Amino acid sequence: MSESPSQSRSQYLLPDGLVPVVVSADAEDRLGRYAASVAGYLREHPDVDVDRVAAYLLDARPVRRHRAVAAVADRDALLDALDAVADGRPHPDVVRGSAASHRFAYVYPGQGSQRPGMGAVDYRCSAAYRTAVDDCHEASMELFGTSPIDYVLGRDAAVETDDVTVVQPALFMHMLGLTAMWDAAGVRPAMTVGHSQGEIAAAVRSGVASLREALVVVTMRARAVDAIAPRGYTMAVLGVSLDEAEALLARNSGWIELSVVNSAHILCVSGERPAVLGLIAALEADGKFAKEIRVAYPAHTSIVSKFAAEFVTAFDSFGLGERFSTPRIPCIGATLGEAIDETMTLRDYWFWNLRNRVRFDRAVATAATDGADTFIEIAEHPTLVLAMSETLAETTGTTILGTRRRECTDHSLFTKNVLAVAVADSAFDWSRWAVPGRTRHLPLEGFPNSTMRKTRLWARFDAGATDPVNRPGWATTTPDHDVRVLRTEWQRPSSRKLVAPQRIAVLTPAGADRGFAATICETAPSHGAVAWQLPDGGAEIGEVDAALLLLPAGTDDVEADLAGLLADEAWRGGLTELPAVLWVATTGGETVGPDEAADPFHAAAAAALRCLAVEQTGARVAQLDLPVEGTASADDVLSAIHVGGESALALRDGVIHVKRLVPAEVPASHDLDLAHVLISGGTGRVGLAMAERFARDGARRLTLLSRSGGDDEARRTVARLTRRFGVSVDVVRIDLTDAVAVADVLGGLRTVTTAVHAALDYVDRPLSAIDAADVHRALDAKVGGLGRILDALDESPRVLVCSSLAATLGGRDQALYAAANRLLEVEAARLRAVGVDAAAVGWGLWAVQGPLDADGLARVTATGVVPMAPQAALDAGLGIRGFDAQVMAASWPDLRALLAMTGTAALVSDVLDLVAGAPEVAEDPRPLDAPPAEVAEPETAEYETVAEQPGPAESGDLMTDLVAELAVAMDLPTSDIDPGAPLVALGMDSLQALDFRKRVQASLACDLPVEAILGGASLNEVVALMDTAA
Repeated sequence: MSESPSQSRSQYLLPDGLVPVVVSADAEDRLGRYAASVAGYLREHPDVDVDRVAAYLLDARPVRRHRAVAAVADRDALLDALDAVADGRPHPDVVRGSAASHRFAYVYPGQGSQRPGMGAVDYRCSAAYRTAVDDCHEASMELFGTSPIDYVLGRDAAVETDDVTVVQPALFMHMLGLTAMWDAAGVRPAMTVGHSQGEIAAAVRSGVASLREALVVVTMRARAVDAIAPRGYTMAVLGVSLDEAEALLARNSGWIELSVVNSAHILCVSGERPAVLGLIAALEADGKFAKEIRVAYPAHTSIVSKFAAEFVTAFDSFGLGERFSTPRIPCIGATLGEAIDETMTLRDYWFWNLRNRVRFDRAVATAATDGADTFIEIAEHPTLVLAMSETLAETTGTTILGTRRRECTDHSLFTKNVLAVAVADSAFDWSRWAVPGRTRHLPLEGFPNSTMRKTRLWARFDAGATDPVNRPGWATTTPDHDVRVLRTEWQRPSSRKLVAPQRIAVLTPAGADRGFAATICETAPSHGAVAWQLPDGGAEIGEVDAALLLLPAGTDDVEADLAGLLADEAWRGGLTELPAVLWVATTGGETVGPDEAADPFHAAAAAALRCLAVEQTGARVAQLDLPVEGTASADDVLSAIHVGGESALALRDGVIHVKRLVPAEVPASHDLDLAHVLISGGTGRVGLAMAERFARDGARRLTLLSRSGGDDEARRTVARLTRRFGVSVDVVRIDLTDAVAVADVLGGLRTVTTAVHAALDYVDRPLSAIDAADVHRALDAKVGGLGRILDALDESPRVLVCSSLAATLGGRDQALYAAANRLLEVEAARLRAVGVDAAAVGWGLWAVQGPLDADGLARVTATGVVPMAPQAALDAGLGIRGFDAQVMAASWPDLRALLAMTGTAALVSDVLDLVAGAPEVAEDPRPLDAPPAEVAEPETAEYETVAEQPGPAESGDLMTDLVAELAVAMDLPTSDIDPGAPLVALGMDSLQALDFRKRVQASLACDLPVEAILGGASLNEVVALMDTAA
């Protein structure tokens, strides 16, 4: 914390020495009211100073979801800030936000950003930074008799240098200090991400390396580089694509190699300095971004391999361990693009770190896949922000923050960034702002309580007055949101609605039965229809009413089958525009009869393609399931696809069956053996809800499998279950995609009596964007993981598989999620057929946060599906045995309306709006004094932009607006901007490019690709690009 005159009496201080005053409320519209109440109290009590208000709010009031933090020095500043919050106005001293659960990643850059004195401001302003740097200095002096502290602090005439024996230990020391600053400010990272040399500091924060080990690595490796590496080399950062970079290198006669991939269009090369400088000059002449980074040795190139023996043995005299320590949090390195773990050899890894091409793009993508949504760069000045921005462009809900900027003379900007985290993170540690040794004051008498949302808990005085003798059930609420258990039933329809003869496109992707397709086309005229078989590449066949997709036969490799069908929209079979109805013809994809087994590929493909009805407005998707035994004739198929009002039909022995969801009878209590319950995905929200339920029901042992090991909330829940119920709970960190690890870990478990499979890797993709990698990721842990678990266990336990309602109804961007869950249902049925006691439960929406973000939740609840309380969901679902079922709650009228739009309302025609026996109650049209409380839905936090210059007003002319935004981003007069000149020729750096891109996104609702900004485009070309996109 900064030293401040008020520090002697302040109880809470921010990094810049100002006092944090936190006002909060459960609802956004209550926040302003509470701020006004606090301001009113201050005006009525002029003797109460800002320090006492700040301390009372953090000591005696819980910090609620909607927050505003005022960073102030005195009462006048606080009153001005509170008035702004009350009025809903922005204020320079206030940061506002809505909190949610976040996973933070500390990002450590490599060499290139160093300068003498880079830590002087931090050493002066932050006690945490000073302590960390001093500890590092003392350890370095003890080990080597030298320390980079003078360079870090700019003391004793420290000068610019590219001497690796100075700059690499200095950067390491500086990053440890900045890490301590962020930790002391209350941020708790879920993982670290390291870039090149930055991995060494990341390893310390993650716990895979000690301070001593890391100092030995960074110092001795730098000395080895200085002693043996050849000279005359340099590096350069280029704003071009990988293909363009390789083409440039192929035409350059000097020695240069691609050494770093920061993102798709931000790369680095290493090579002989004259050759690199020539490449920079050539790119600059073309108006493209290129800049030298002074690194005198050929890092991250093949030359490093020549000195492998020297580098691998550089640490031997210090007696380092053979392998890394077990991480406290994951340490994701750009060396491999994946996390370091204790199985890796320490000496080899740090050699790879120097030799391998840096794949920072992969490391960032891995962190995002592992759940990181807020990336904090641990550097004096942002260097990787633009690269992360490009890599994460397609990942919704991510935020990138820096620490401060090179020109900062205090911690004001750092504090703004800390406040952005504080208002957004529901688990933020406010206690870290407390001044050590503070003395608490007495409570403030009469201080206003938090403004709560009013909830009516009593009936109106006149409720039921007009009902004769207060008829029974007059006060019963309409139970259309109760949790239902439904199962799938195939019925012979009592009547059928037929549609007019259709013009049909028959789609035959690779492997489909084209002979049968030809027969359908030949037979169509006898039904008054016309059908064309689409060849590869499509054909001009005119307007069609329906498409019939004949799926190819499956193989033993379901993942490959699905990837071959879904990736790059291969299922379209040449059809560019979809008609109003798409029929998906599966063979044995459904279990219509008691002895049938569903074909996994066809079942999953139908579930995935069903999502088209939600993703593409006006489209309907229907399934026609053909029998495996015997053959369906072309006449049968043509008759079936002329049935209207149905979303799923099955042909068996020439008879049409229709699919229905019907109420299922389930025992009121479960009979699970809870001696030892294993839950995969056990530290997720659903897994923890199940663990708590089993603990309450008397479980003796719980084993929770988790890829991440669980967050702080999970650890608190586990501790509470152990303490309250006396259950033995083991959290086992394991990757279910690793068959060897699963066999090793689970093979040693005592007998598991009940196994619950709730693990998943949620892949949010529209059908139009799926590739083979997406398919693999969606199936590997969720589907493959179940098989690996059961293979590893000595005996077959009772198995409860967590599927999803998406497998039955589909959902926007949920094709792979639906397919994976349908495969679990097929697997559960297969297990039952071989004698395993298994059931799959297609859960609806839980009222705990799962894989859906706020947008995803809104997409689901908009269908009429509503969140289920965990207790109610488990009461309904745990008794399911011997069959598969769906457990859901819905506003049934809303759900029917949505399904009617997609042509699938008949699926729930047997489900009543009200449960049996519940009286239907007419609504009282008279308004109540206040609306009832609503269930709060999870949201992602919105960070308020901090320290940002105001943008210009829109003129209505695109070029004028772009010039104005660029002028603000680059601090140039508009007269200096030539629309025909490349943007990089105007002197734009990466931070200005990022600022310009954000401004265009915010003010003009347009997205500029990084390659356009850094790739030599002029404003004229940007306008043309935007016109084309529009």
